[in-house]
Amino acid sequence: MSNNENENYYTVDQLLDHVGNPHLHDHAIWGKTIAIANAKLGMENNTLTKRTQELTQEQITVSRKANELTEKLLLSNEQASKDSKTNAELMNKATQQLANSTKWLTIATFVLVFFAAVQAFIAFLALCKK
Repeated sequence: MSNNENENYYTVDQLLDHVGNPHLHDHAIWGKTIAIANAKLGMENNTLTKRTQELTQEQITVSRKANELTEKLLLSNEQASKDSKTNAELMNKATQQLANSTKWLTIATFVLVFFAAVQAFIAFLALCKK
Protein backbone atom coordinates (compact mmCIF):
# COMPACT_ATOMS: atom_id res chain seq x y z
CA MET A 1 0.00 0.00 0.00
CA SER A 2 1.29 3.42 -0.84
CA ASN A 3 1.47 6.33 1.54
CA ASN A 4 -1.60 7.93 -0.13
CA GLU A 5 -3.72 4.83 0.41
CA ASN A 6 -2.66 4.57 4.05
CA GLU A 7 -3.61 8.20 4.73
CA ASN A 8 -7.23 7.43 3.79
CA TYR A 9 -7.46 5.04 6.73
CA TYR A 10 -5.91 7.30 9.36
CA THR A 11 -7.99 9.28 11.82
CA VAL A 12 -7.52 13.03 12.00
CA ASP A 13 -5.51 12.66 15.22
CA GLN A 14 -3.25 10.04 13.62
CA LEU A 15 -2.67 12.29 10.61
CA LEU A 16 -1.76 15.23 12.84
CA ASP A 17 0.62 13.01 14.82
CA HIS A 18 2.15 12.02 11.48
CA VAL A 19 2.73 15.70 10.68
CA GLY A 20 4.54 16.21 13.98
CA ASN A 21 6.77 13.15 13.49
CA PRO A 22 10.36 14.41 13.85
CA HIS A 23 11.63 11.67 11.53
CA LEU A 24 9.65 13.06 8.61
CA HIS A 25 11.11 16.37 7.47
CA ASP A 26 9.35 16.54 4.12
CA HIS A 27 7.16 19.66 4.28
CA ALA A 28 5.26 18.56 1.16
CA ILE A 29 4.12 15.42 2.98
CA TRP A 30 3.24 17.50 6.00
CA GLY A 31 1.18 19.89 3.87
CA LYS A 32 -0.58 17.02 2.12
CA THR A 33 -1.26 15.30 5.44
CA ILE A 34 -2.67 18.52 6.90
CA ALA A 35 -4.88 18.95 3.80
CA ILE A 36 -6.17 15.39 4.22
CA ALA A 37 -6.78 16.03 7.95
CA ASN A 38 -8.70 19.21 7.07
CA ALA A 39 -10.73 17.32 4.49
CA LYS A 40 -11.55 14.60 7.01
CA LEU A 41 -12.50 17.23 9.59
CA GLY A 42 -14.79 18.82 7.00
CA MET A 43 -16.40 15.44 6.27
CA GLU A 44 -16.86 14.77 9.98
CA ASN A 45 -18.32 18.25 10.39
CA ASN A 46 -20.76 17.57 7.54
CA THR A 47 -21.73 14.24 9.12
CA LEU A 48 -22.30 15.91 12.49
CA THR A 49 -24.29 18.72 10.87
CA LYS A 50 -26.47 16.20 9.04
CA ARG A 51 -27.07 14.23 12.26
CA THR A 52 -27.88 17.46 14.11
CA GLN A 53 -30.45 18.32 11.43
CA GLU A 54 -31.95 14.82 11.71
CA LEU A 55 -32.20 15.13 15.49
CA THR A 56 -33.69 18.60 15.18
CA GLN A 57 -36.30 17.27 12.77
CA GLU A 58 -37.09 14.43 15.18
CA GLN A 59 -37.43 16.95 18.01
CA ILE A 60 -39.79 19.04 15.88
CA THR A 61 -41.87 15.95 15.11
CA VAL A 62 -42.02 14.97 18.78
CA SER A 63 -42.91 18.55 19.74
CA ARG A 64 -45.73 18.61 17.18
CA LYS A 65 -47.10 15.33 18.51
CA ALA A 66 -46.86 16.65 22.07
CA ASN A 67 -48.69 19.83 21.01
CA GLU A 68 -51.42 17.76 19.32
CA LEU A 69 -51.85 15.63 22.44
CA THR A 70 -51.91 18.73 24.63
CA GLU A 71 -54.57 20.27 22.41
CA LYS A 72 -56.65 17.07 22.54
CA LEU A 73 -56.29 17.00 26.32
CA LEU A 74 -57.34 20.64 26.55
CA LEU A 75 -60.41 19.98 24.38
CA SER A 76 -61.23 16.93 26.47
CA ASN A 77 -60.91 18.96 29.67
CA GLU A 78 -63.12 21.70 28.23
CA GLN A 79 -65.77 19.11 27.29
CA ALA A 80 -65.52 17.51 30.73
CA SER A 81 -65.95 20.95 32.30
CA LYS A 82 -69.06 21.63 30.18
CA ASP A 83 -70.45 18.19 31.03
CA SER A 84 -69.79 18.80 34.73
CA LYS A 85 -71.57 22.15 34.55
CA THR A 86 -74.55 20.57 32.79
CA ASN A 87 -74.63 17.72 35.32
CA ALA A 88 -74.46 20.19 38.20
CA GLU A 89 -77.38 22.19 36.76
CA LEU A 90 -79.43 19.01 36.30
CA MET A 91 -78.56 17.83 39.80
CA ASN A 92 -79.59 21.25 41.18
CA LYS A 93 -82.94 21.07 39.37
CA ALA A 94 -83.51 17.51 40.61
CA THR A 95 -82.66 18.59 44.17
CA GLN A 96 -85.12 21.52 43.92
CA GLN A 97 -87.83 19.18 42.62
CA LEU A 98 -87.10 16.74 45.44
CA ALA A 99 -87.28 19.54 48.00
CA ASN A 100 -90.58 20.72 46.51
CA SER A 101 -91.97 17.18 46.53
CA THR A 102 -90.82 16.71 50.12
CA LYS A 103 -92.59 19.94 51.08
CA TRP A 104 -95.87 18.75 49.56
CA LEU A 105 -95.40 15.29 51.09
CA THR A 106 -94.99 16.92 54.51
CA ILE A 107 -98.17 18.94 53.97
CA ALA A 108 -100.05 15.81 52.86
CA THR A 109 -98.79 13.95 55.95
CA PHE A 110 -100.06 16.74 58.22
CA VAL A 111 -103.45 16.64 56.43
CA LEU A 112 -103.65 12.85 56.90
CA VAL A 113 -102.68 13.16 60.57
CA PHE A 114 -105.33 15.85 60.98
CA PHE A 115 -108.04 13.65 59.37
CA ALA A 116 -106.91 10.68 61.47
CA ALA A 117 -107.18 12.85 64.56
CA VAL A 118 -110.65 14.02 63.52
CA GLN A 119 -111.74 10.40 62.93
CA ALA A 120 -110.31 9.37 66.29
CA PHE A 121 -112.13 12.25 67.94
CA ILE A 122 -115.42 11.28 66.20
CA ALA A 123 -114.93 7.65 67.26
CA PHE A 124 -114.22 8.77 70.81
CA LEU A 125 -117.41 10.89 70.83
CA ALA A 126 -119.40 7.98 69.44
CA LEU A 127 -118.11 5.73 72.23
CA CYS A 128 -118.86 8.34 74.83
CA LYS A 129 -122.54 8.64 73.69
CA LYS A 130 -123.20 4.93 74.11
